[in-house]
Amino acid sequence: MAEQKVSLFEKVGYRISGNVEKWMPDPFLFAILLTFLSFIMGVVIANQSPMDMVLHWYKGFWTLLTFAMQMVLILVTGYALAHHPYVHKMLVRSCFNS
Repeated sequence: MAEQKVSLFEKVGYRISGNVEKWMPDPFLFAILLTFLSFIMGVVIANQSPMDMVLHWYKGFWTLLTFAMQMVLILVTGYALAHHPYVHKMLVRSCFNS
């Protein structure tokens, strides 16, 4: 089996990617930490009660959920459209003829 030659640029890229995957915390951790930081800042700086902060979070969550579902619909319909046989042929043809 012939070995593929990997350029120096690719080796450096793989090395950096491996380190980032190894040491970068999960994005969910950032979301939790920022939630608590916002809660504490709202109570201390904005003089809101803890219950007011929970209600603000609850109201904002449903607003973000609406936006998230709109983004999901865009992704799903885009994927379905791109994988339709006629559209897929047109996309492949336009990508490889450029």
